[in-house]
Amino acid sequence: MAPPGRLLLLSAAALVPAAVRSQSFIPAVELQPVDATLRGVVYLDADRDGTRGGDEGPVSGAIVKLFDCNTGRRVGIARTGNEGRYGITVTSDSLPDPGGDSSSRGCFYVQYTVPESVLAGAEFTTPLNGETDDIYLGAGDRRGGLEAGVYGGTPEPTSRWITPAPDGTTAAPTEELVLTL
Repeated sequence: MAPPGRLLLLSAAALVPAAVRSQSFIPAVELQPVDATLRGVVYLDADRDGTRGGDEGPVSGAIVKLFDCNTGRRVGIARTGNEGRYGITVTSDSLPDPGGDSSSRGCFYVQYTVPESVLAGAEFTTPLNGETDDIYLGAGDRRGGLEAGVYGGTPEPTSRWITPAPDGTTAAPTEELVLTL
């Protein structure tokens, strides 16, 4: 113990046993693969302006696919939930090996589709044609905020019953009953 007011300096040699100091070794460290995630929302773009307004609600049931730009291989798929949100995990085997370079990123793009059963005749306002520009992801990346605006639809089929005029013609109706098939 050092006297009060004096520093005690110890070298690494004093802390490591002589048997260990005589061997040169590098401790093995096993690196765990790290995935990347992509999150976003699909919304009903009622005014078709490509920007989500406060009154534009979610589209549930949209299909979101993630593809590798270089190979065209699908590396992830998700379906939007009740809030129109989705998340895709890109597993480490789909990401480039950084090889010590932390700036190494893979090139991906997202493709959105809306089944006819969800919204007939759906078209996208953003991204156009339902496909994003290139997105670059690396191990551990967490990318959120992707939005896809969709509008659509062909009108629902209807039948109209018109009350005939007393003379049997179908003059301007006074009452109309619309049934949705």
